[in-house]
Amino acid sequence: MVKSPYHAISLNMIAQKSGVTKPSLYYYFQSKEDLFLKLFDEVSREFEKKLEGVLYRELPANKKLHLFIETYINFFFTEKHLIRLLILRISKKDKKLCDKMRKTREDIVKKLEEIMEEILKQDRRKDQISPRLASMMILGMLGTFYVEHVEERKEIKVSPRQVADQIISFLGFDN
Repeated sequence: MVKSPYHAISLNMIAQKSGVTKPSLYYYFQSKEDLFLKLFDEVSREFEKKLEGVLYRELPANKKLHLFIETYINFFFTEKHLIRLLILRISKKDKKLCDKMRKTREDIVKKLEEIMEEILKQDRRKDQISPRLASMMILGMLGTFYVEHVEERKEIKVSPRQVADQIISFLGFDN
């Protein structure tokens, strides 16, 4: 569990908590920043793999959207301490991290956009609703769970499945 803010954590503390020597840690990471960026890469890669797994499932588009939302929310529920550390670390001055976060967000929007294109085509609303805009709105809804569950540290008494059910129903894609 993350108990200290990023600026208060030293490589020495990290080495002690992980049971390795500081020189061993420096062998793999040049700095705390380097370790942090590698951690971010690893977490975002794992998250994107889970979301990609949803894209390639043989499911109807509305079920795929449901699973995408469920997977997204579940990640926030299970990785909330790590996500809190990552978010607390973000600074506009940190161009590398901001660029990585923008790229990760764009990759997620593109994955969701693929599903939305399929849904809107089946729903015969492709000309009325932009798949990209719809994807960004869904991510906005999901961002609320980040704020409530991670940032505000409120326990949400619903499962990722229930969240997905509510969003799909609200969007009218539950037929």
